[in-house]
Amino acid sequence: MPTSIAITIGPLLLWLDHRFDVPRYRPVGWTLIIGPIILAASTAGATLAAITGLGAGALLLVTAIAGFHDLTETARRA
Repeated sequence: MPTSIAITIGPLLLWLDHRFDVPRYRPVGWTLIIGPIILAASTAGATLAAITGLGAGALLLVTAIAGFHDLTETARRA
């Protein structure tokens, strides 16, 4: 289940990058598409779910923190 969710979020981030020009989303989107596919080819079961879920969660958390950092910098400049 986490694998399919991560693969679904990847194209969404690629679209958001295209639509709103947020270059940070491009590598994250591709990682969320390609990473779970590679993991699915090499692992299975609970290990696959755990690695994909934790990896995708950590990647999205770091992306969100970087986005909030950008917002605070923009607010300071205004």
